[in-house]
Amino acid sequence: MRVRDFKVFRRARSVAVGMTFATATLVLGSACSSTAQPGVLADLHALREQCKGAQQSALIASDESTTSRGSTSRAIRQQVIHGGITRTAVCGGVFRLTVFSGSQVGQTVFDGDLRADGATEVARLRKVPKIVDDSIEAIDKALPAALATLPGDGTDTTAQYHAAAEFFAQAKPAAGATSMTFTVLTDGISTVPTGLTDHGLTTTEATRLARTVTPALLPGVHIRIIGVGRTSDDGQLPSTYVDALKAFQTEVCQASRAASCLIVTDPESRGAK
Repeated sequence: MRVRDFKVFRRARSVAVGMTFATATLVLGSACSSTAQPGVLADLHALREQCKGAQQSALIASDESTTSRGSTSRAIRQQVIHGGITRTAVCGGVFRLTVFSGSQVGQTVFDGDLRADGATEVARLRKVPKIVDDSIEAIDKALPAALATLPGDGTDTTAQYHAAAEFFAQAKPAAGATSMTFTVLTDGISTVPTGLTDHGLTTTEATRLARTVTPALLPGVHIRIIGVGRTSDDGQLPSTYVDALKAFQTEVCQASRAASCLIVTDPESRGAK
C-alpha cells in the first residue's frame, strides 16, 4: 500500500446507516467540520447500538508483500481500515494498524486510544468525526517510515498472531466488557510454510500444511482474514486454489482458539464489515 493510497481516504464522510462505515466513500477532500452533522450523528448513533455496551480493542494488520499490495486491493483495505477506526471511536477503545511482509511481524503505523469524552452520548458522538480525521492524518504521516522497514517479497501471516496476542494482552482494560477484533488484510498467499504458493494446492494439502505451524492462542478474539484470493495484479487465481488458501487460513485461525473465524475475499461478506 503506497503512501498516496492511504491519503485518499482522509476526510471520508459518506456513511450508510447500519453498515458500520465499512462501505464509506473514501475520497480526498478539504477539512470539514470537526463535529458530526445531524444526518451523520444519526448514523453514528445506529452504529453505537451495535457496540452493545462493550469497548473495542481492534488490531488491523495489512499485508504489504508484492503479491498482496496493489490497486485492486487498495479500496477494500481503505474501507476496512476506515470502518475499524470509526467503530472503535464510536464504541470507545484502542485501535492499532500495522503493515507487514516477509517473515517480520507488523510495523506499527498507528496505535491510539480513541475514546471520546463528554457528559452525554450525543456529546461523545459529535466528537467522533474529528477523532477519525485525526487518526487518518496520523496514519498518513507515519506510513512512509513503517513501509521503509519492510522487505518486498514473501509474507508470514501466521506470525501476525503472535503480535496480536501481545496487543490484546496489553489493550484489554482491567474492567468492563471488551470486544476484541483482529483483522488481517491479505491475499492469503503466505510463503510460510513452503508449499502455499503452488496454484495446484488442494484443500486437503492446505489443511495439512496449516497443521505444521503454531499460531499464538487468541481466545475470545474475533478473527477476520479479508481479501483472500485477491492479488495485486487482479489475476484470476484458480477457484480451487482460492479454496485451498481459505482452508489454510481457517485451520490456522481455529488452532488459535479464536472466538470466531471469518475468511473471505470480499469485505461485503456477512460479518466482514
